[in-house]
Amino acid sequence: MFGMTGRAKMTVGRKIYALICLSFVGLLGVAFLDSRELASSLNQQKQIELQHLGELALGIVKEEHAAAQKGAVTDAEAQKRAMARVAALRYGNNDYYWINDMHPRMVMHPIKPEMNGSDLSTYKDPNGKPLFVDFVNTVTGRNGHPRDWIGCYGDLVDWAALVGLLAERDRRRLERRVIEHPTEAEAALVEARELRELLYGVLTRWIDGRKVPEADLTRLQARWRQSVGAHELRLAEDGIRPHLPMLSSRLTALVDELTLRAVEFLRHLPRGRVRQCSGPDCAWLFVDTSKAGRRRWCDMATCGNSAKAKRFLLAKKGSKQRSEA
Repeated sequence: MFGMTGRAKMTVGRKIYALICLSFVGLLGVAFLDSRELASSLNQQKQIELQHLGELALGIVKEEHAAAQKGAVTDAEAQKRAMARVAALRYGNNDYYWINDMHPRMVMHPIKPEMNGSDLSTYKDPNGKPLFVDFVNTVTGRNGHPRDWIGCYGDLVDWAALVGLLAERDRRRLERRVIEHPTEAEAALVEARELRELLYGVLTRWIDGRKVPEADLTRLQARWRQSVGAHELRLAEDGIRPHLPMLSSRLTALVDELTLRAVEFLRHLPRGRVRQCSGPDCAWLFVDTSKAGRRRWCDMATCGNSAKAKRFLLAKKGSKQRSEA
């Protein structure tokens, strides 16, 4: 009789513990879904804000251009007024807009006017991220739901023009060549994607302290040699520089340019500063140039805030659960 009662009590106890565990798992599930919804909402809000501000800046330029076309002001005066108005725009945490031409060369920088007129072809952004890191990041969500923003060769051309690798003239020529030579465009797209994934593998192994396979180094070396062979040396104002002639004549020329820049960066890779964003559904790569060197997110305004919001929700639910207990 005693043994039966003990077993009955144990069975009831286990049921109670099971119910508590299920409730806890349920709370974690709700917190996880809430955090994902909040992260998605923050990202969407950021995109809408940036789109609105981009349209605002473009509207200023169009307005001043229209005034010059009507003869109300000279072209030089319209450009000066447009630059002054765009320079005054601010968004987010005192972020700003600058203007560069298609060389690319800095035309107007509102914070660092000493950069005006400087060559931006090898410029790194405030996070120390070279253009080829942006190229690797054309796949986002590698730690969640991967999305490739380079769906076709035309997307690669658009990206290259956006970051300043292509002048508008070269962009138009490449777009025509894509239409005329679709098979060549498909092959060039495959090469670009292979380079991107090769660079991603090299960098992530570097971040994790793992050895880069010899096979990957051999592939990168072969691609680099091909890129070097496509370039020629030219005398520039700041010395002798590699130049890719007739960038718009070959669809693989973009891959050559990206390869050369990537290897140049890898030669001076800052140990311990190349990171992978720990934000949900992101995994972008970035170079941490902060003083402390402990950045975890590619952008505090998006992934950083999402992570903080998730921790806040979990802490709030945990506190509520303890108070109810």
